[in-house]
Amino acid sequence: MPQPYYSISPSMLKQMDFCPAIPWILSKTGWIEPPTESMRSAKEEADASYKERIASSLGLEKPYRIEVCLRDRETGLSGCIDIAAGSKRITVVEAKRYRRRRSQHFRTQLLAYAYLANRQIAPVERAILVMEERVELDIP
Repeated sequence: MPQPYYSISPSMLKQMDFCPAIPWILSKTGWIEPPTESMRSAKEEADASYKERIASSLGLEKPYRIEVCLRDRETGLSGCIDIAAGSKRITVVEAKRYRRRRSQHFRTQLLAYAYLANRQIAPVERAILVMEERVELDIP
């Protein structure tokens, strides 16, 4: 099968929940949105130790890996999973440092990461969205 010449990130899929034109505009213009102050702050605070604390509090099966970056050449999907736990069957966790009023777009992002992990690592048995150290969504 021919390999795609593009790359799609779960973040780009997440943008589709806001407006389907956003990914198209971003891909056509190459424009990258600069991080906001809250985005920078969340990135600094949601470091590896924060994610390890989340994995431990969820009682995830070890080994768990933090910031697992994957790329599926067949679909063009690529991204970095916050937490991937387990070995033969895995749990994918998307950890957000701050709670948002809307979270549907994060569900899309989580499912894209689960799909990517399922194709590249092992069968995914569970996908979890954590916001402010609380489970917002747990998909078995």
